[in-house]
Amino acid sequence: MQQLSSEENLIEEFLQFIREYITKFSQQNNNKEDEINFNLTYDNKVEKSQSQIESGIKSELYNNLKLEDLQQVESLVEKIKMNIFPQNFLRPISIQKQPQKCQDICFNNDNSLIATTQDSKIILWKFDGKQPIKIQSLQGHDNDVACLLFSQKTQNTLISGGGLNDGKIVLWQKKEIEQPWIQINTLPQYQNGGIRCMIFSKKENFLFVGQSNGFIQIFNVMNNFQQITFYQKPKQYSNKQVFGISLNDSEQQFVTCHDANYLVLWQKNNEWQPIRTIEDPNFVSFGCRIKFVDQFIIFLDKMGYLHFLEQSSQTYQFKKKIQVDDKEQDYFNFPISYNNQKRLFVIKHNKFVHFIKRDDKNNFAKINSIMESNLKLFGKVSEDGSYLATWCQEMFKIYDLSKIN
Repeated sequence: MQQLSSEENLIEEFLQFIREYITKFSQQNNNKEDEINFNLTYDNKVEKSQSQIESGIKSELYNNLKLEDLQQVESLVEKIKMNIFPQNFLRPISIQKQPQKCQDICFNNDNSLIATTQDSKIILWKFDGKQPIKIQSLQGHDNDVACLLFSQKTQNTLISGGGLNDGKIVLWQKKEIEQPWIQINTLPQYQNGGIRCMIFSKKENFLFVGQSNGFIQIFNVMNNFQQITFYQKPKQYSNKQVFGISLNDSEQQFVTCHDANYLVLWQKNNEWQPIRTIEDPNFVSFGCRIKFVDQFIIFLDKMGYLHFLEQSSQTYQFKKKIQVDDKEQDYFNFPISYNNQKRLFVIKHNKFVHFIKRDDKNNFAKINSIMESNLKLFGKVSEDGSYLATWCQEMFKIYDLSKIN
């Protein structure tokens, strides 16, 4: 088994330095960041990983620095880390406060709009590559919104999916430039299931939806989203939650991961049917996210192992796994992103977002990571791989990924 770098214990020497820094800042804080000295130093003889230091900063700031303005705290954290890691530190280009729970984020087809969930609402942000500006709030769900999906073929179409106590699928569109976004259509909750994941086919003529009760809904999308109807009767392989769906390149198969230690392979004949489960002794926990890449199925399990399965005859066989970190807990949402041109994966596990490079021989190396303060870290990479947006602990952040190679 190939193992990537794992987290070690926090370094007490550095934490003591942070404690002293926080005490000084608390005494002198006058809300003028330009007067704060960020020239931090530490003993280079002691090896310290970026994630260790980030964790120390996060822990000490949130536990000891009692500021009401969390956005200022986050900015302070990022400046400290930027000074310590000037070469490879990935710093957000924007930090916004959003106290309400956000379970999903998405970019439109030219990255000029971002949608975030906010409890039962959807917030639309205008984005110019720097700072997002809130432009509209959409209300069409009765409870938490769990999934968002912008059309990448049309300019102004968004689909939202409600969570456990809602389950509705709502279509939103903007008809004219100067007009607001409006609710166009609503598909009712099916069999009391909440929406867990949604994907389009390449042409966006089909919409695939995974539910908390194990049902897969497949919709036929017609006439520029003016008609959305069931392509076939929803099917349920088991009652286990569906955490992820991914189509292969030919779109004749898709694979699902569940709240179970197996995957389900589906195939299209006259209808989509589950044709087999994929099980292996290496699968010791459920998978939160999954993706077809070339001839491989790639999925991440709860324990932090990234599994690679290769097509063999009519099924997929386990080939290898790598450990992205040693945390044994995770949360759904935040799909795997893969940029084929850069051969770069962006993969969330626990409270980390990992950037993993793939070479021509299918070797993998972790080249960077982002660490947050909680495993309820939600986010998504834009379709072209240019930006990453995340939400965790009331903070909405955007990262520019253009310089990661």
